[in-house]
This record gives sequence, C-alpha cells and structure tokens, in this order.
Amino acid sequence: MCTEAKYYSLKDFDCIMICTVLSHAFDGNMMKKLCRKYKYGGELAGRDPNYAFYTIHQECHKKESKLREALETMFARSFALIIQKVRALPDAKSQIVPDSVRDLLEENTAAVLWALLTDPRETYQNCGTYLVHSSTLKTVKTKLVDNEHDCVSQAVNAEDQESKKRIKDLEVQLQARDKQIQKLEAERIKKGSKIDDLNKRPDKITAMERQIRKLSYEVDQFRKPVFPSLPEPRMPAVDQNCLLLTEIDGNDSCELSCDTECSDCELNQLKVAVVGGIDRMKPKYKNIIDDMGGQLLYHNGKCSGQRSVALRATICDADIVVFITTINSHNALHITKAECKKTGKQFIAMRETSPNRLKQLISSTMRK
Repeated sequence: MCTEAKYYSLKDFDCIMICTVLSHAFDGNMMKKLCRKYKYGGELAGRDPNYAFYTIHQECHKKESKLREALETMFARSFALIIQKVRALPDAKSQIVPDSVRDLLEENTAAVLWALLTDPRETYQNCGTYLVHSSTLKTVKTKLVDNEHDCVSQAVNAEDQESKKRIKDLEVQLQARDKQIQKLEAERIKKGSKIDDLNKRPDKITAMERQIRKLSYEVDQFRKPVFPSLPEPRMPAVDQNCLLLTEIDGNDSCELSCDTECSDCELNQLKVAVVGGIDRMKPKYKNIIDDMGGQLLYHNGKCSGQRSVALRATICDADIVVFITTINSHNALHITKAECKKTGKQFIAMRETSPNRLKQLISSTMRK
C-alpha cells in the first residue's frame, strides 16, 4: 500500500525540481512571453531569457502568485494524457525507474517529470526526484566536460597561434632565402653565358679564317684580266699563192688564202662558255666552236657543292657566255648574270639546245 506523498504544487518543489521542469517545458522565447503577459520582471525579463527564467523560478516559490497558478493550470491541461498514463502504472518497488517510465520519457520529458513529482504515490515521486537530480548531474557533468574542452581548446588555440606565428616567421625567412637563390641563379646564368661565349670563340675564329680565305679567293678572281690576250693577227703571206696554216685547238687546221676572207675563223680563238643543256651535246658544241675558230668551255649548270666555284671560274675565263635557258637552274642563271655583269663578259641567252642555233647566235653576235 502506497503512502501519501508531499509534492502536489510548484511551491512545494525545491529549486532543482523547478529549474529542471521549467527548462524542459519552455524555451527562452516562451519564458519571455510569460513574463510580459503576467507583467513580471519588467522590461529586462521581456528581453533577456535568462532573467525571465530567474523571475519565473522565484514566482514558483511564492504561495500566492498568479504566474505559478497559471503554470500549474497549463501543465495540468497540456500534460493530461501523460498524467493519466503515469497514474495508470502499477506500483513497482523493485526498480527506481521502471521501464514503462523510461518509455514515456522519450515522448515528453517535461510532462513525465511533472506527472511523477505530482503523483500521490511516494514511489513515483521518488522516481521523479531521482530523474530530476540525475538530469541535473548530467547537465553539470556536461558543463564540466564543456569547460574542460574549452580549456583544452584555448590551450590548443594558444599553441596554434604560436605555431602560426612561427610558421609566418619561417615563411619570411624562406622568402628571403628564395630571393637570395634567385639572385645567385641570375649570376650563375650570366657567368654561364660568358663561359659559353669563351667556349665558342675558337669556332668563331675558325669561321672568320674560313671567310678570310673565301674573300681572298674572290679578290684573286677579280684581279684576273677581264679580256684575255688576243692572238697575234694573221698577216698575209708575201706570196699571194701561198697558203697560211693556222692551228686551232691543237687538232684542226684551216687553210687561209692571203687575199680572201676566211668565214670559218670568225671567233679568232676566242673562248666561248656554254652553260646548261645536255651533257651529251658537248661534243657537238665543241665541233661548232672549233669550226668557228674558237675554244669551248662547257659547264652543265649544276651548282651544288663546289660546282658553283667551277661555274664562276669558267665564266671568268671565257670571252663570250652562252646560257641555255630550257635546261638549267635558277641558281646557275643568277651566278652567270652576276659574274658577266661583274667582269663585263658578253651574255647570250639561248632557248634551244641545237648546235646550229648556237652557231647562228654566235655569228650574229660577232657581226654586231
């Protein structure tokens, strides 16, 4: 049989009970509204939830307080369903907190605490008292842990600040070292370029010597006479009936009458350079030039490698230059024209490769 309990109203609760029930039942905004509605605590209670909580706590201890009575009515109406469930629970002396009460705590903690503390059975009032103090102990432990965590956080923050400061100092030193390294690298590159120039100097000297030899050769070529010495003119024989034999190219000879003009020796041993054409036509060109009393200098017009030097030498040694345009190269044309202009040689352009056309052009040129 249960004994009668002593808790029936908020004014009979101690401070821990009141604070626990209020903190679970209302939030800060609701506490400020209650103070403004019943005009307790002034403007401060209407603005500060902590002061509103303190004001409501004080009013709950008073025997005559409209706010306390309004809270009890509100709890009785709002927590009616939970109160009925708690009243319907059987008396359980074997457990401080029965399992059925733990299940109800998950639905509404404030309602269960109010129902237990106002229950007429001492067993359930003791259960409510145990739960209130257990909740307070958890809150205090949590606060202590939070304070310890705050202290640790402050210590960690202090270490972080010190580490950040140290890192910043190291970054400044690193930047200074980087600038010094960049300066040394620039000096290394500058000195390396000087070393490279010194290493390349022998190559430059060799190239200059080669250029000097080339220029010396060209000067020697310019110093050669433009027009070679002509052969002695043929003198008529004393006897009108005698024939004068003149050797041409060491092999062929022509008969010249002392009192008649020889049309076959119109070149008079002049040198004719033929540039271009087909190599197999060279013997035919030679026969034509030989028949005209001249000497053939032939170059096929190929200028790769040292052949350009041979072309220039051929042009410089000739008296007349015939350039075949159909079978030739642009480079050969450029070299031939430049050398003829430089040395004052006669330049004849011929499109055909025919030996007869060569003879016609030379004859036409000699008659001018």
